[in-house]
Amino acid sequence: MGGVVHYRKGRWRWVATEIAFANGIELSADGRHLFVAAYQGGEIIRYARDRQTGDLSQRTVYARIPGHPDNLTWSRDSEALVVASHDSLWDLFWHLRDPANHASGGVYRVRGPGQVEPVFWDDGRRLDAPSVALEAPGDLLLGQVFDGELLRCTQPAAD
Repeated sequence: MGGVVHYRKGRWRWVATEIAFANGIELSADGRHLFVAAYQGGEIIRYARDRQTGDLSQRTVYARIPGHPDNLTWSRDSEALVVASHDSLWDLFWHLRDPANHASGGVYRVRGPGQVEPVFWDDGRRLDAPSVALEAPGDLLLGQVFDGELLRCTQPAAD
């Protein structure tokens, strides 16, 4: 289990606990919500956030993500969370032991509560174990856990 800590004026304190391997974290543009990837739980958890104190409340499962969600970023238009996810922890482990073993994974956009859309998936031959995805104008940039390369995917122009 994991959690979220808040740091202010030289002091750390727990503001969220009982998260199944807390991993990626993002704050909404207005600072009123905090999103956390529960890596082992396959969920994105949303909290209401007090902007003055940093206190978190109203824990809800914002979305269920296939596999094990890793890092979170905001889409170019700031309307969706972009989530990289590993399909299998075993594949990730075997890839760590021997890079010839591939670890599949994908990228998802979460536009609202429960609104998950797949953006990218690979069996590990082009990109092993995607861990972060960042939208740039015309591109989706993907990073991986153990390997030093980025994968650049061209995205269609927005309507």
